[in-house]
Amino acid sequence: MKIAVPYDRGKINPHFGHSPYFMIYIVENEEIRGKMNIPTSGSGHTYMVNLMKKLKVEVVIAGHMGKPAIMGLMESGIRVYMGLNGSTEDAVLKFIDGELEGFNTKNLDLSLMEDECDCH
Repeated sequence: MKIAVPYDRGKINPHFGHSPYFMIYIVENEEIRGKMNIPTSGSGHTYMVNLMKKLKVEVVIAGHMGKPAIMGLMESGIRVYMGLNGSTEDAVLKFIDGELEGFNTKNLDLSLMEDECDCH
């Protein structure tokens, strides 16, 4: 499984669509088997969603993202956890252990969200 976390200076970047890097974790048998720091060469929801699809990510752990990014990821079959901060690796370990405290978009009613992310 590949898990992506927007990354900046050792911490979860608070904004998915403007993150300069993503830390990609390779998880097998409930253990981190590898990680890669991937620089982004663009920004915005569409670019980032396409990057996650290209990298074959299955889970995104983030601080914040707008409705267009959430919809794009969910439509691509990528699970999203939001509202997180701190260490990227700590968040991934909590996900592996089933203890990730954050907003899981699995039960999200997108009709209640604004169409724009209000990040500009």
